[in-house]
Amino acid sequence: MNAENSNWQKSLYAVFVAETIAIAGFSVSMPLLPFFIQELGVTDPTGIKLWVGACNTAGSITLAIAAPIWGKIADSYGRRLMLMRAMFGGSIVLCLTGFVNQPWQLLVLRTLQGTVTGTVAAATVLAASITPEDKRAYGLGLVQTAIFVGAAAGPMIGGIVADLSGPRAAFFVTSVCLLIGGFIIYRYVEEDFAKRPATRAFWRTIIPNFRVVARSRALVILLFVVGTTYIAGSSIYPILPLFIQTITRDASRVGLTTGLIFGLGALAAAVASATSGNFSYRFGYRRVLLICIVGAAALYIPQAFVINPWQLLVLRLIGGVFLGGTMPAVNALIADRTQKGRQGEIYGLSSSVAAGGMALGPMVGASVSVIWGYRGVFIATALILLITAVVFGGSSGFRQTRGTTRNSNGGQNS
Repeated sequence: MNAENSNWQKSLYAVFVAETIAIAGFSVSMPLLPFFIQELGVTDPTGIKLWVGACNTAGSITLAIAAPIWGKIADSYGRRLMLMRAMFGGSIVLCLTGFVNQPWQLLVLRTLQGTVTGTVAAATVLAASITPEDKRAYGLGLVQTAIFVGAAAGPMIGGIVADLSGPRAAFFVTSVCLLIGGFIIYRYVEEDFAKRPATRAFWRTIIPNFRVVARSRALVILLFVVGTTYIAGSSIYPILPLFIQTITRDASRVGLTTGLIFGLGALAAAVASATSGNFSYRFGYRRVLLICIVGAAALYIPQAFVINPWQLLVLRLIGGVFLGGTMPAVNALIADRTQKGRQGEIYGLSSSVAAGGMALGPMVGASVSVIWGYRGVFIATALILLITAVVFGGSSGFRQTRGTTRNSNGGQNS
């Protein structure tokens, strides 16, 4: 039994390390995209914005389309295999990106990148499949922690690389990071997976069956929670640096203050993601998720009324704890409501919804700021989260679920 525990823990920590390196790698090159486009000969500010927007949108669209398909293939051929595919495939595409000399070539490769990568969805379903039920939220929390830590470390590394060697070099660094991540999965992750016998047409093994979701009100609600949470989380990013600028008296400290607020907020979310799984199973995924959503909403409201950056820092720090606890609980509920053999396609669909939320959120934030100003974005974000809490809390599909407090009679308290 101890050997069994050791095996899944070793595999889970290997997934955590590999995904942290992969996300850090992506975060090395992504912020430098505008500078790379300039290096490719686009100097007009409007042209730069259009190419950056096109490259980001193309990658998001193909990721949203491909994620459920790769998830379905993971259910048929193995989750570890799909994570290696995302790592090694991404490494090749990012390496090729470092050699482009025309913006249209960059656009083509960004489109291809969205098609072949998707490490987050692949790592999520792998973590869910290799961890015991009572540790599932902990395992999924580690994946979310990897995302936060990687996203925080990557831009700093990218800045150093760009200063030393230019933005083109950052894509080679990303490629190496993904290569290392893929090797870690290959070498250190074990998966007890039995390939399904070929009893039906090949296309049925790769095309997702969305009727599974349509028949489950609980899964529809959970995907709604994923989408709105990502919209809320990303809506603030376009205006936050500008808002910090308006409440910072010393202009020379704006950059440092902005980095501190972003970095500590991400750190709080990372810690919460890693630790929330330890008590989510005991107290109930539904209860923990509801508390996290309401808590995050409650912390966004006072952010609209701060008068200095330190007040904002404290509120973002506490709010990050609540936001960090949401996704492990959501993903655990998705695993709880999904057949073991279908988790890949459902997590793939969840990844698509998350990508859509990430794309829609900044547009929502920018639009609200135009109408109601920067402070209005915090109120709008709180309203999105409160609506999410009402829809989720009012659903009867989560009254009884695994991962809840078990009473002395062996029953469950939701």
